[in-house]
Amino acid sequence: KRPTVFEFTDGLIKQMRTANKLGNADVYQSTINKLSKFHPSRALEFTDINYDFIIRYETSLTAMGLMGNTISIYLRTLRIIYNKAIKSGVVDRASYPFYGIPIKHERTRKRAISKEKMKLIENLELPEGTPIWHNRNYFILSFYLIGISYIDMITLKRSDLKNGRVSFVRRKTGKHYDIKLTPVAKTIINYHQEKLNTTD
Repeated sequence: KRPTVFEFTDGLIKQMRTANKLGNADVYQSTINKLSKFHPSRALEFTDINYDFIIRYETSLTAMGLMGNTISIYLRTLRIIYNKAIKSGVVDRASYPFYGIPIKHERTRKRAISKEKMKLIENLELPEGTPIWHNRNYFILSFYLIGISYIDMITLKRSDLKNGRVSFVRRKTGKHYDIKLTPVAKTIINYHQEKLNTTD
């Protein structure tokens, strides 16, 4: 018996989580969650996905209030899943339904923050230890670590900090980073290290 779309995707997600590709696994999981809202039955075969199915699915995503780029991510991921199913022999290439369906990607407006505003945030006096104080520090640290994600930040280990630098592998892409710590970044990291040293 050939696996259904949901069974096949569940297997892909499990493989990604085992390989620690958590970012990709989350995208696949979100895609399959949205698909299940459109088609609640898990008895969805790959051959059930045709041109008409995809157009109706795209329309339903729009009706959910999703933006263009979000919809394109879900459609592209579904297309990738279908291609993987073809390579795995789950469905014949002749059934491929994405011919003639353009998946548009809109360029988003850059929302860079100015140096002046960063300094204002950095120098803002907040009560130490409060949630907003911690959130500000996490934001500042992410900035000085060239946009490190929250999950990568909170999983940093002592061994990742050597000779005034931080070294880590981004979970989402597997890319290695080696970054020099600025004085501000050192101050934030030292604060948490001292807290750990004084915790029983």
